[in-house]
Formats: sequence, structure tokens, C-alpha cells
Amino acid sequence: MSSPLRFTGLTSGMDTQAMVQQLMRAESMRMERLTRRRTMIQWRQESIRGTQTHLNEFRAQSTDFLRSGTITNDATWNTIKSGITAIGGGTGPAGVSVVSTTQARMGSFDVHVQQVAQGDLIRGDRDFQSRNYSTSDVDSMTVREFLNSVGITATGSGGEQRVDINGVGIFVRENETMGTFMTRVNNSAAGVNMRFNQIRGAFEIEHKSTGADAMVRTGDNDLLRAMGLDRVRNVTESRDDFLDRNIFDLTGLDAPQSIPITIGGTTHPLVIDIGLGDTVQTFLDRVNSILSPNGAHLRFGVEGNVSDPNHEDYNPLHPDFGRFILSAGTGGAPVSVSFEDSGIWKELGFGGTTLTSLQDELPVSQRGNSFIANTLGGEVYDGTRKRIATEAQNAVVWYGGPPNTQGSFEIIQSSNVINIHGHNVTLSSNMYIPEGENVSFTINAERDITDVMESIKGFVEQYNELIRHINSLHSTARPRAGNRPSGAFFEPLTDEQRNSMSDREVERWEEQAKTGLLHRDSDIRQLHDQLRNAMFNRVNLGDGRHISMHEIGITTVGRNGPAGDQMIGVLQIDENALRAALEERGDEVKMLFARTGMDANQANARKYRYNDDLPDNPPYMNSSTIAQRNYRAPEVGLGFRIDDILRTFAQDDDGPLRQRAGYTSGLMTSENTMSRQIRDYSERISRMESWLQRRENHYYAMFAKMEAAMQQSHSQMDALFAFATQ
Repeated sequence: MSSPLRFTGLTSGMDTQAMVQQLMRAESMRMERLTRRRTMIQWRQESIRGTQTHLNEFRAQSTDFLRSGTITNDATWNTIKSGITAIGGGTGPAGVSVVSTTQARMGSFDVHVQQVAQGDLIRGDRDFQSRNYSTSDVDSMTVREFLNSVGITATGSGGEQRVDINGVGIFVRENETMGTFMTRVNNSAAGVNMRFNQIRGAFEIEHKSTGADAMVRTGDNDLLRAMGLDRVRNVTESRDDFLDRNIFDLTGLDAPQSIPITIGGTTHPLVIDIGLGDTVQTFLDRVNSILSPNGAHLRFGVEGNVSDPNHEDYNPLHPDFGRFILSAGTGGAPVSVSFEDSGIWKELGFGGTTLTSLQDELPVSQRGNSFIANTLGGEVYDGTRKRIATEAQNAVVWYGGPPNTQGSFEIIQSSNVINIHGHNVTLSSNMYIPEGENVSFTINAERDITDVMESIKGFVEQYNELIRHINSLHSTARPRAGNRPSGAFFEPLTDEQRNSMSDREVERWEEQAKTGLLHRDSDIRQLHDQLRNAMFNRVNLGDGRHISMHEIGITTVGRNGPAGDQMIGVLQIDENALRAALEERGDEVKMLFARTGMDANQANARKYRYNDDLPDNPPYMNSSTIAQRNYRAPEVGLGFRIDDILRTFAQDDDGPLRQRAGYTSGLMTSENTMSRQIRDYSERISRMESWLQRRENHYYAMFAKMEAAMQQSHSQMDALFAFATQ
């Protein structure tokens, strides 16, 4: 309160201002009481609003737990944990891993790997080991320098060459480095990686894919010849050219051959002789002269453009390409054809074969050995050039039993990721499998409850943090000065008291004064009790079934111990019991936390039983009223019960905390009980300030009158004294 500048006590000699201040101190005590009461209400309002913020933070966390979190995510409940072991137990083989999908089956599954999928790895036949080239040496050479180093004079046009790999033309200039060229190959559509293997001293081409079709084919030019990688799998003869070859050159035989054919139990003699100059075509004609009248036929390869390397339809990947094909039953009648297991029949791939067709069945056929290897551009397979370090092949895997046993299933595919009952098994393409043997292992799969366990533990930990906060508000009493039971409470400081203290002293005083403001507060107690009841009342599952927290190993800590009342309602988890409940009653545990309410039949039955006039209980929804929340409480899961309570106390405008203290934003900032009380006290304080100002002026006026009277008395005395002395 400010006062005008006054000059008092000039006549009386009294300290009038000090006397008025003492009188006003007594008068202003009533305003200090009003100010303290207003401040206490403001602090309580801040505390309640802080509690609402705490409740809303927990609600946001529990909302994630219930809606977008683990507890309601079907994929989490269906997560399968799987691993690889040796059959019968023990450590599984190296180079095998497994990842289970949500569709995976639980159990144990034995797997036998006959071969893994691989792509071609071609290693050039030109040996550079004696030159001790490093990878960087080769990469830094220009193409011209490299060609000259192996004694090849480039024949490319204008210093440019075309390199054909898997049908893709890649151009390279002779002044470019080998590293640039190989990078261009690797980035091309050829689907290969080309490199120089420093350890082996050779160039390599490896197909980027796996499977029987992941083969590497190259053309023929100066650079590929210099690298030792020319004409890989490159057939240079047409089918017609092949049919003109000598049959003895083809098979490597050098003596006349008696090659009888048995048809339907009758043996037909046939002799071929090197001196007769039999070609592949005449050989086929002589064999078919015996086979054809009996409904059988032998042919070579694929007729037409597929076998012509100069035609756009040329396709060496055709399954019949470069092979002899034996068919039986071509005349529609049953027939059985047999060959001896020796001589030319063995070389062609039919040694010891018996091919039988049945009545009313389509003709049957069998493919012989591939002759691309040792006849049509045979540089790939003949063991002298372009060695295949790794040959393209499919993965072959058996499960359900050892290979070729009853109940076992064979999987043949180009990828090394094999799906077995929803488990994606990845095989290393470098897995070592001894010839004629298998690599075997067991997939062990069981339900993985780790994420659900952690989610429930996280929810309980967050709930405990909330309940401890509420316990602290309700059970912490207001401290008294001197820690004496009869001492005065710490009250808000007056301006005069605040000015006489240091900032640290003010901070410590107000910390004590703000403690315990909601001690034994009825709304906080109601909130606490509702949360405890919601957490431990049973959840009805329908059909007479129910479940509660203690059944899954979650109980209260109790109030014993040094924390005392701070631990009321705090939860503890028996992890073994919770794990057992999740494994044995997983669906019921899920409903314990996340059941959304009664179905229509349950709702109608309950309304009939209790003669309820309340509206039908809906599934859980944010717009539900307080009456609906209370009505459905026994039927919804704990998470939704808690969410209902928090919305009632911390979010709804007609909830007890909002009605009492409002919130930090919106209409409820001022339209609430405490804000109205604060406004009322502010108005009373304003009136009191005006009254005190008038009271102070009154005191100064009274002293002024006294001063005036004393001045008049002094003047009269001075006049009498002057008269007496005359």
C-alpha cells in the first residue's frame, strides 16, 4: 500500500508516521489472512491441475498400451520364437538361420538339405599367378595395356570393343582401365559380378542369382580371350551341324558296337561300326527303324529355331537342348523298351533303362545326358578351359522325414530361403555338403511371449508410478514449523517477510508451504480407491468365466515397511506365474487387459436381471458417458477401466477435478470452483485495500487535528505569557 509524502509531528514532536504504521499493521492483518487463503487456494489448484497432467500423461501411455501397443496387437500374440538345433539336440549346423512369420506353426520339424542353390562361378583358364598381379594392379591397367601384356593385338573398331555376357552387349574403350570395365559389367543388366581373384591369379564371373537357371554365358572377343573367359557356355553349332557329326567322335568309342534293343521282350540286334562312317543322323535312322514300328522313337535336341545359335529364338536353356530324347507309346499302343547298361547306350544316358508306356496313357519319354558339354562348343565342360568353380543348381531340401522316405516332402527351388510351415530357413550358399550325404537339422518353434511380458511389466510400472504419486498427495501431511506437532503450519509469506529473507530461504520456505496441500483430500482419495477397485475386481469373460490380476501373478505390495502409506495399491509381479498364465491362458489374459465390453446378448441379459434403465452398453468408445462407463465397468478389461476413470477425473468437464480446479486451457480455466473462490478473495482483498487506505487516511487526519489543536494551544499560551509579562 502506497501513501503520499507526509510531514507530521512538527508541533507535537511525535513520530506520527510510525504510530500510524503500527496501527495499520494491526488493521492489515485481516487482509494478510485473505491473501494467504487466496494463495493457498491457488497452490491447491496448481497441485490438482498438476495431478490432472500426470493422469493424462499416464492415460496417453496406457492408450498406446491398449490400442497401438503390444497388448492388442494380434501379431504380437502370434509371434513364434524359433531356433535351429541338430536332430536329437545339440548345436545346429553352421550356415543355417531361421526367421518365423506370423503364419508359422509351432512344433519341431526335421529338415534334410541335399544341396543348396548356387549360381555359376566361372574362373578363367588364363593363369596370372606367375605375374603376381594384385587386384589394384589389374584395376589400374588400361584395356590396351592388359591386352598387350598377354600378347593380344586388339582388333576392335576405333579402339572400342563389345563384350557379350548373358546376351547383354557392353562396350569398352581400350584407353579405359580394367577396373572401369569390370565396374560397368557389374552394373549392367547381365546380372553378374566380374572380378580379378588375386589369390588364385585368375579372372572370375559370378552370377548374382542362384538356381539352375543362374548360368553365365559369354561371347568371343579379344578382351574375353585375354581374360580366359571367352565362349563360356556358348554353343557354336546348330542342331543340323551336330546331326552331321560322326557318332564315334561324339561318344569317344573306337570299336564296333553291338547295341541290341529289347522291345516287348523281343531282342532286336543292331551293330554300328566306325568304318561305316555313321553320323548322328544315320545312327538315329537305324535305331528308329527298329523303334518306330513298335511305337517308340529316339531323337536329338529341339527341332527348329530354338537350336539355331544365329536365330533370335535360340534358347540353350530349353530342357531338351543338347540331349537325346527317348519316347515310348508314340503309336498309342503300350510298349516296353530296354537297353543294355554298356557301350553307346551308357554314353548317351540310357544304359540299363527300361521305358514302359501303358494303355490309354500319353507317351512317356526320358532325357539322356547333355551333349552341350562335349560336343557343342564344349570349352565349358571338357576340363581344359573355362572351368566352372561352382555350377548353377537349385536347392533341394526334404522335410517330414529323410529323403525319399514315406511321409517326406521334397522342395526344389532356385532360392536358398526355404519356407517350411511358415518358417523361413536361410541356407548359406557356401554350406559344405559331402557328396552323397545331407546336412540335417531341426527347427524348434514355440510361442514367444517376451514382448507381451515386457508390455505388461511396462504398464504395471507406469501404473505404480501413478499410484505412488496419488499416495504421496493423499498421505503426506502439511509440515509444521520446527517439526513440532503443536507448531504452526508453513504459510504463504507476506511481502514484508519475503523482503527480509534470502532467495534460497524463500524457496525452501515455499517448498514446505506447498507440501501436503491435498492431504486426505476427498477427491484424491476417491480417485485412489476407484483405481484400486478397477485393478483388482474380476473381469467377466462371458459364459460364467472370469479372470483377475492375482490369477496371473500380479498382487499388491502392501503398506508394511518404511514407505508405509506410499505403497498402498502398488503392484508387484510374480514373473513365473505371469509367464505360465500367458502360455496357458493367453487369450484370457489379453481380455483381462483389453476386453472392450459386453456383446448384445450379455447386455440384454444384464439389463433384464437388474431391471436397468440405463442405455445399452456399447463397445468401448471415447464418446461414452460417465453413466455408461460405470455400467460397463465389470465387463471391460483393466486397461479400459483405468482409462474410463482417468477420463472422468482428468478430462471430462463434469468430472470432480475439472469441476473443482479446472484446467490450464479452455473454458474450464476460469469456470470452476477454485477459480471462483480465487476471484471472490481477490474482490475482498481489493475492497480491503480500499478500506485500509481510507483507514490510514483517517488516522493521519486524527493526528493532524491533534497537531492543529496543539498548535492552537501553543499560540494561546504564547499570548497569555506575553500579556502577563507586560
